[in-house]
Amino acid sequence: MKAKETKKKPAPEPEKLEDSRKYKIGKMAALGIYDSPSLIQAFGQSVYGEFELEGALNGLKPLNDEVKKGDFKRLEIMLADQAVSLNTIFTAFARRAWNAGSIPQLEINMRMALKAQNQCRATIDTLAQIKNPRQTVITKQANISNGPQQVNNTLNQVSEPEGKISENSETSQNELLSHEQAENPYMDTGTASKASGDNPPMATVETIHRAAH
Repeated sequence: MKAKETKKKPAPEPEKLEDSRKYKIGKMAALGIYDSPSLIQAFGQSVYGEFELEGALNGLKPLNDEVKKGDFKRLEIMLADQAVSLNTIFTAFARRAWNAGSIPQLEINMRMALKAQNQCRATIDTLAQIKNPRQTVITKQANISNGPQQVNNTLNQVSEPEGKISENSETSQNELLSHEQAENPYMDTGTASKASGDNPPMATVETIHRAAH
């Protein structure tokens, strides 16, 4: 009798990297999908007890959809509630500071109370900006002049119009002088001469020539 031939089972295909659980977790961590739900789970268990992470994730989806549509009503309510909670924290630490038996305890509790007060103020300010956003006005400056403007880049340079004016002024003076010389040929154009001796200083008049008084 012939022995039965046994068929070898094919080796399982290696799991693709995209299908591995660690790969999917790394992708979700990079996208930050579970960041908020994980924090809600970590801090919320002390208040609500144990709950599933998926429940926190599904609870955030409606809020995210509302924000995408521009609806901030739930966020406004959340900020208002946080402001009240921070005010409660301020009151609690302020009372502890009042009942403190030493200066260090007083300073620590007052410091925490004032921090809660500052956070409460910042929360209220944020809520006010969401309800009444500040308008930013952008204006452009316009330089308007009623006539032509001249800009001198350096102090040593002379602008072209001024140079032309000085040249035209000298030319006009030369032309005027030439015209006067043509009309009056006896105009003295030489250099100034020295004083002559035709009129020497007069001597004192003698007695005989003086007028009688």
